[in-house]
Amino acid sequence: MAGRPFAKTTEQLGGGYLRDVVGANEATAIAASIPISKMGTVEIRSLLPPQEVTPDDA
Repeated sequence: MAGRPFAKTTEQLGGGYLRDVVGANEATAIAASIPISKMGTVEIRSLLPPQEVTPDDA
């Protein structure tokens, strides 16, 4: 690292977004609106397991 203040890496490091969405369609629409999605990759992850819907909940 002589003369360089940056760590050597082969991947681009980025930030993240945390959004509460209703389903995959809404998550995909939000991901598509992120500017980097036009040139790179946006990964969508579920932080919580999907809740099971019972007939009583509907």
